[in-house]
Amino acid sequence: MTAAAKYLTPVLLELGGKNPVVIDSDSDIEEVAKRIIYSKTYNCGQICISSDYVLTTEQIKPKLIAALTKHYEKMAPFKENKAFVKSFDEAIGWGRDNEKPLGAYLFTENPDKVKRFLLETSSGGVTVNDVMSHVFVSTLPVGGVGNSGMGRINGKYGFDNFVHEKPILVRKGLGKEVVARL
Repeated sequence: MTAAAKYLTPVLLELGGKNPVVIDSDSDIEEVAKRIIYSKTYNCGQICISSDYVLTTEQIKPKLIAALTKHYEKMAPFKENKAFVKSFDEAIGWGRDNEKPLGAYLFTENPDKVKRFLLETSSGGVTVNDVMSHVFVSTLPVGGVGNSGMGRINGKYGFDNFVHEKPILVRKGLGKEVVARL
C-alpha cells in the first residue's frame, strides 16, 4: 500500500477472514453437510471463502457431526474449527462481535432470520442455503470489508475498481456557445 499511495494508485485487497456457517433448526442437515464438505474440499481446501466454522445449537450438533462424518470420513480439519451456540441470537451476536469475514453462510428457511442475518452482521458477501456460491456469479461483486479486505472483483466491479469514471453534464439552454465548441 505504501508504493500504491506514493503514486496514488488504487488498490484492491482480499485479506481473507474466518467464514462462518450459521445453521438454523429448520435446515436440511444432510444437505448442509454436503455443502460444507464441498466448501472444505473445493480447490483442495485452499480457497479464501471456504467455511471455517459452524454456529449452530447443541441440539443440531449430533445430527450435524453424524452427517459430516457420513459425507466425508476425514473431517479432522473441520472438526477442529466448530463452535456451538445456544441460539440464533447468539450466532448473530458472534457475527457482530468478531472480525468481519470474507464470506458468511446461513442455512434457514425462515425469511425473518435471513433478514436479521443480513441486517445485523457484516461480511464481504453472504450466501443463504449454500456456501461460496455468491463468488461464482459474475454479476455480483466479491470482496472483503474491514479486516477481510477492501475493493471488489468480479466482472464490471473489478474493472470499476481501477478506472476513473468521469461525470459529464451538459445542460440544454444555458451555455449553448460553450457546448457548440465541444
